[in-house]
Amino acid sequence: FPVTIVGGVSNSAHQSGLAADIQPVAMTIDELDKLYDLAYKKFDNIGDGRRLRFTNVDVRSPKPDGKKRTWIY
Repeated sequence: FPVTIVGGVSNSAHQSGLAADIQPVAMTIDELDKLYDLAYKKFDNIGDGRRLRFTNVDVRSPKPDGKKRTWIY
């Protein structure tokens, strides 16, 4: 499958290999929702980019209080 590398800010988790944006080539909105829900269950940190057709996953530890780090793009 095609992969696009887009970079990121110099101190981002992307630059150190700890985060990735998943952007399927062709998915319905329902499939994007399912992808986000699956990623939310599997990762401690997640970014909701469904509006822009991607999901951000991040393998860093959760916050000290145990809560997920979440972002909306």
